[in-house]
Amino acid sequence: MTVTVQCPLCGARFVGQESCPTGCPMAGGCHSYCCPSCHYRFVEESRLVNWLRRVMKGNQA
Repeated sequence: MTVTVQCPLCGARFVGQESCPTGCPMAGGCHSYCCPSCHYRFVEESRLVNWLRRVMKGNQA
């Protein structure tokens, strides 16, 4: 299954491939991505965070 990811810094879309730097203590558990256009490294947002954001936004009057 291929996942398309959008870089939060430059907006480029690319096929996501998890890439944790060598020696990282979270290797394999952080789901980090590196943008091939600007080389910005970022972590995928969790489904829990997205769900909480939607719930909190819905509770605002």
